Amino acid sequence: MLSEYEYFDVLFEDEVAIIRLADPQFFNTDDYSDLQEEFRQFAEEVRPPLLVVDFRHVTYCSTALISGLIGMQQRLATHGGKVKLSGLYPAARDIFRSLRLEQTVFDIYETTGAALIDC
Repeated sequence: MLSEYEYFDVLFEDEVAIIRLADPQFFNTDDYSDLQEEFRQFAEEVRPPLLVVDFRHVTYCSTALISGLIGMQQRLATHGGKVKLSGLYPAARDIFRSLRLEQTVFDIYETTGAALIDC
């Protein structure tokens, strides 16, 4: 089942939700606010035990996007959920590493399939 939001699509596979992010390269400030609100709403309403965020179409990774993901991770964790990231471009992955978010806050995988295998 595919569910659509304005800034991402969600595909559900059993107990796993997979979010496919739109590329935020051309977002303005209000768009980031709206994206963070969609993340909050999704986390509160759906509460998947596992969420994989697919970055394969994301070429630009802002602090607002990262902040929204951290907020979603925190909300899901209160309900026993976990967020994994997949398909990050090398520059985006370097940002997560430099912020010490890789393997501490988020498990990061090359592909969505790899993230699903390691459940």
